[in-house]
Amino acid sequence: MRIGIETGRASDHHGWSISSPDQPQAKAHRMALSNRVTSWGRRPLGRWGTLAMAMVVLLGPAWLFADSLASYRLVSDDFPYLAASRRLDRALENLFVPHNTHVVPSWRVLTWLVSAYAGTLADLQTTLAMASYGILATLMVLAWRFVALETGRSEIGLGAAIALGTTGLMHSAATWYSASQTLWAGFFILATLWYLQGWRRAGGGWRLVAAALAAVLAGGFWTIGHAAGPVGAVYLWSDGRPRCRRASVVPLLASVLAVGVALGLGRRGMSGPMVSVHGRTVSEAINLVQGLWHTLQAIPENLVIGNLGLATESTPTQGAVLTLLLALVWVGNLWKARRRPNPLECSGATLVLVSYYVEWSFRGYLPFSSLRGPIVPWYDSIPHIGAVLFAAGWWSGRPPDRLLRRLVPITRAGALVLLLFQTVLITLHQPRAEERFELSVPGMNAEEAKEYLIPALQRLRAVAVADLRVHWQRRHLTRLDQAEVVARRLGIDREAIRQAFGRVNVPGLPKIYDAADLLDLPRHGREHDLNRVRQALGPFFAMEPEPSLPLPSEFPPGLNPSDDLGMIR
Repeated sequence: MRIGIETGRASDHHGWSISSPDQPQAKAHRMALSNRVTSWGRRPLGRWGTLAMAMVVLLGPAWLFADSLASYRLVSDDFPYLAASRRLDRALENLFVPHNTHVVPSWRVLTWLVSAYAGTLADLQTTLAMASYGILATLMVLAWRFVALETGRSEIGLGAAIALGTTGLMHSAATWYSASQTLWAGFFILATLWYLQGWRRAGGGWRLVAAALAAVLAGGFWTIGHAAGPVGAVYLWSDGRPRCRRASVVPLLASVLAVGVALGLGRRGMSGPMVSVHGRTVSEAINLVQGLWHTLQAIPENLVIGNLGLATESTPTQGAVLTLLLALVWVGNLWKARRRPNPLECSGATLVLVSYYVEWSFRGYLPFSSLRGPIVPWYDSIPHIGAVLFAAGWWSGRPPDRLLRRLVPITRAGALVLLLFQTVLITLHQPRAEERFELSVPGMNAEEAKEYLIPALQRLRAVAVADLRVHWQRRHLTRLDQAEVVARRLGIDREAIRQAFGRVNVPGLPKIYDAADLLDLPRHGREHDLNRVRQALGPFFAMEPEPSLPLPSEFPPGLNPSDDLGMIR
C-alpha cells in the first residue's frame, strides 16, 4: 500500500490519503461495463425482437380483461343485432333500420359475417369474445404504424398502441360485442387518417378515394364514426400546404354524404319516442349546452384521471377549469417551442371534442352524474383514440410540414421502457377491471357475504358464478340450435313459433326481445298446426332454473372449491 499526501483522494482520520493501485483499474472496469450496457441498450431490437415485443403488447389488454373475456355471455343489444343479421336477407332488410338511433349498415353486414363464422348459436359466445378483442388488437396495430410514420419513431408508435389498449376505458368495448362497434368505427376513422397520411407522403388519387370510403364505413359502424370526415379534413388542413388544404374537402364531403344517406333512409325509424333515451324523441333528448359542459367534465375525469385507473367526480365548473388549464399548458408548450400544432395534435384534439360533444349532447337530458361509471362506458372509446393521437403528437413535437420515409427503430433500452410502461398501466387498471367483472354477476346475498369476507374469495366467487351462467346460457343456445334443425325439417316458421309459444326466453335476454328471432328460419313456412309446433319444439324452449353457487360449507366432502369451481352446477 502506498501512503502519501495527495489532494482529491480519500483520507484517513489523520488527513493522510490512502489509495490503492487497483483503484484506476476498477474505475476503468466500471466505465467499460457502463459503455457495454449503453451500447447494448442502443442497439436496434431487430425483426424477431420487435415481433416478440408486438405479441407482448397485444396480449397486455387480454391479461387485463381476462375474466370478462373468458366468461362471455350474450347480453342486451347482442340479441337484437344478431336477430336482425342472422341471415343475409335479414341483414340487407335491416341495413338502414335504426337501432337506438344508430343507423349502422356496416355493422349489420359485419354481424352477419360474424354469425356465419360462428355457425351455431352455441358457438356465438366464443366467437363474439374473439371478435371484440380482435378489433382492439387490430386497432392497436394500426395506431402503432400510423403514429410511428407520423412521428418518425417506432417507439412512440408502440407507446401509443400500449396507451390505446391497456386501459380500463376500453374494457366494455373489448369485452362486449355490441360495444365493440365503437372500436370498429374508431378503426375506420384511423384508417381514414392512414390513407390521408399515405397521400401526404406519396400522393396518388386512389388513396383519397380509399380515405373517403373508410370515412363512409366508419359512420356505418356507429354514429360517432361520422367524425372521420371532420377529423380527416383537419388532419390535411393542419399540414399547411395548399395541395393538402384543397384535398381536405374529400373526407369531409364523404362523411356529409354518408350522414345524408343515413338520415334519408333511416329517419322514419327515429321519428317517435325511443327506449334508448327513456321514452323521449331525439329532439327532446338533445341538449347542446349540456353537451358542452359534459364534454368539459369528461376530458379531465375520463381521459386524464380515468387513464390512471382512478375514479373521481368533478363539478361542471371544475371540469371546465381543468380542461382550460390543460389547453393552456399545451399552448404554452407550443409557444415555448416556437412551433405550430402538428397534424397528430390537431386531428387528435378534433376527434376528442367532436365525438364527446355529439355523444354528450345526445345525452344532454341527463346530468353528468347519471352517466358516469357503468352507464355508457363505451362513450370513451373513440375520444380515447383521439387523446392518444394528441398525446403522441405533443410528445414528439414534430413539425407538420414533413414526414420521414425512414423510421428510427426500436432500441433494446426503449423496449424495456415500453414494457415497464405497459406493466405500470396494467397495475393501475387491474383493480377497476376486476371491479367491473364482479359487477357483471349477481351480487352476494346475506349468507354469501358472511362466507366471502376478503377480496380474493369474492373474486373466486365471481369467477365461479360467471362460469355457471356461461354454461347455463350455452345449454339454452344449444337447444335453440336443435330446435332450428327440427323446425327447418318440419317447415315451421318464426311466426308459427310466436303464435304457439308467445315469447321464447333464454338467459340474459331482455324482456322486450324474443329468442325465436335468433333462429335461422323464414318468417313464414308451411306448418300452421300450433299443436304440432308445440309438440315438436316444446322441450327445446323449456327454461332451466337459474343456477346458484353452493356456499363453501355446502361443498361435498373432499372437494376443494379452488380446484375447479367450474364443475359445480
